[in-house]
Amino acid sequence: MPEISEIVDVTISVQSSALSRKGFNSLMIVGDADDFDSGFAEYEVRKYTSYAQISADTDILDGDLKDRAQVSFAQSPAVPELYISKVDNTKVAQVGDVDLVTGNFAPGSSTWEVLYNGTPISGSPVPYTASFEVTMGNVATALQADARIATAVFNGSDTITVTGEESSGTFEIQVNDTFQGDDSTFNVTTPGNPGLTSASLDAIASNNNTWFGYAQVFEDVADIQTASAWVAANKKYGFFLQTGFNANMNLNSNYSCLWYTDNSYSGVARPLEVALASRVLALVPGSYTAAFKSLELVSTTQLTATQESDLRNEDVNQYSVVAGESITWNGVTSNGSWIDLYIGVLYLEARIEEDVFATIKARDKVPFTNDGINLIVGAVQNRLQQSVDEQFLTDDPAPVTSAPLASEVNATDKSNRLLSPVTFTAYTAGAIQTVKINGIVVA
Repeated sequence: MPEISEIVDVTISVQSSALSRKGFNSLMIVGDADDFDSGFAEYEVRKYTSYAQISADTDILDGDLKDRAQVSFAQSPAVPELYISKVDNTKVAQVGDVDLVTGNFAPGSSTWEVLYNGTPISGSPVPYTASFEVTMGNVATALQADARIATAVFNGSDTITVTGEESSGTFEIQVNDTFQGDDSTFNVTTPGNPGLTSASLDAIASNNNTWFGYAQVFEDVADIQTASAWVAANKKYGFFLQTGFNANMNLNSNYSCLWYTDNSYSGVARPLEVALASRVLALVPGSYTAAFKSLELVSTTQLTATQESDLRNEDVNQYSVVAGESITWNGVTSNGSWIDLYIGVLYLEARIEEDVFATIKARDKVPFTNDGINLIVGAVQNRLQQSVDEQFLTDDPAPVTSAPLASEVNATDKSNRLLSPVTFTAYTAGAIQTVKINGIVVA
């Protein structure tokens, strides 16, 4: 089955200001295995139109996901459609064995240097004591004292079984014997649980792809980077939570935004990113900014000047009290542009595709004549004017759509029934978010 973009292919580029219908008023929240009972399958998608429906769903447990759902529906206005899905992102510890063979060791002369990924652990070097077994036990103790290692258990013979704190690919333990000059390197790994991947998000979208906004309970940098890249590639918009300073996630995307909250908050006071997502996605794209919005349930965070400077440098947004009012500030993407601009562009692109498709489908035939071409141009121009009415585009100057005359289309395109190029130029209305006033008072 052809995609609509194969019939009507719209691409809109953003320049600086020298510069069924897709549901943009919807939000997907992805939770972890801990947020669900066993009746909710991985990658399954369920749609809710009220928090009461979520409360009545016994497959959704109390926790981070449910808190985010409550915050979403608490906003005024709020998204009318909330989608929920599940990815099992449970961290699976890595397990591996460190095997050493007894040799000609000298107590007081031999030491074993123990390294984790090439760096000595805090208990290294471990001196060789009365026996091989005792020394192996001491190595195990030193390993387990490292914060990156959950357990290190000596079997009493020649093996230490090491369990990593969580799955993170592969880590390496190296033991260097200073007496004999032998170096032994042990890679400790297990496939573990892949957690959140682009493939898992593809699986969710294959089950239901009618949603637009995206949020998740996962707050690890790697998980946010994975989701941010995916939403950009799939023409959706991501809202993510950041809980630390100077933690630049390097998202480098205009299709995601980061919102800072104090990580001491818990429960519904915490998911600021979901509150903002629900609040703005409930509005017509392009008709709002993500700044100056008051939110329900979530807590504000008061920041020092240095902290605010850090957030500005990292293109991270906040929710704070200004002049007695709790407001969001300042509505930037993780790449430093404006959230509303890029959501508006995605909205306009989708609506032009749909409008032109509807124009073609409504007729038995759109002839390759000037009258037929004008039907297509008119559909595009009408949508641009609608965006002017919605205050996403400006009418000063007004949008202009153009297409070649039928006689100007090359023979190959005409033979293939391809009308190209249809072009337009439009300017965003922008928004006023800061004001500078200079005045003179004359006595």
